Amino acid sequence: MGALEPMHLLIILFIVLLLFGAKRLPGLARSLGTSARELKKGLNEDAPPDEPAQASQAVLQASATQSSTEAEASGQASATPPES
Repeated sequence: MGALEPMHLLIILFIVLLLFGAKRLPGLARSLGTSARELKKGLNEDAPPDEPAQASQAVLQASATQSSTEAEASGQASATPPES
């Protein structure tokens, strides 16, 4: 009951084969792959490269601050002598 069952895909492939012919299909597949690659490349160029580096740097700083705070808290607790 899925949207595209294997039989549907075979029918679509047969129709495409009839429309374009067997000789043009490899060229169409190659141009489709090139188009997809160019689209991915264009999407990666639009994203500013500094944001991921800054985000990971902020995460590292936050974890380092948390680790040092936890270390100080545990160090202070063990360094202070118990009160009598």
